[in-house]
Amino acid sequence: MTTTAHGAPRTTLTRGRADLLAVPADRLPAAGLREALCELYEIELTCLAEEAGIGPRSGFALVAFGGLGRREVLPHSDLDLVLVHERRPSRDVGEVADALWYPLWDAGQGLDHSVRTVDQCLAAAAGDVSVALSLLDARVIAGDRDLGARVVDGARRQWRHQIAARFDELVAATAARRARAGVIAHRTEPDLKNGAGGLRDVQLVAALAAAHLTDASAAVSGTDVAAAHRLVLD
Repeated sequence: MTTTAHGAPRTTLTRGRADLLAVPADRLPAAGLREALCELYEIELTCLAEEAGIGPRSGFALVAFGGLGRREVLPHSDLDLVLVHERRPSRDVGEVADALWYPLWDAGQGLDHSVRTVDQCLAAAAGDVSVALSLLDARVIAGDRDLGARVVDGARRQWRHQIAARFDELVAATAARRARAGVIAHRTEPDLKNGAGGLRDVQLVAALAAAHLTDASAAVSGTDVAAAHRLVLD
């Protein structure tokens, strides 16, 4: 992703996404489409981050969670991103954030975005179990890898340490989500993301495995859970 001399965004993101979605399913199956979309987004975000000055020793890291964090990007999905900084001046942070978000908005890309320090990321996870779950999927896309790793590794370590005290909160949040969305096997138009038996439940299994509360093999390829997961994604 590049910009013109006048600062107007010129991006291959919109065209690349449209080209991928136009490929017939018999030539590009669902799993291949997810992989291609993921690669497209990572390339564009890396280029955009470099242009914004987000480098290895910049004090900034671009971290993805959600579908891009899991490498499960679906067509028309929003990107879940956090710009992590190391207590930089507000003006610097604002300029870098604008250089990231505006070209993506101009390309028509939906965003769930935030700008936080490492401590703020971990505090948000400690205060909201849904944030804690989402950060378990986080990975560094660009910038200061060591800084980004403090969020990724810190969130997972915090999850393991706090799970005993937060188990009731997790159960309540899961029950509320399922009550709102229903059971996907019982719906004519199921909520494949939030419904019981859907993608959030697969992520829940992975989260329990990360906290060492269930067998991690239940969330890996070759199992019934993994097969059901692929079916819902497809």
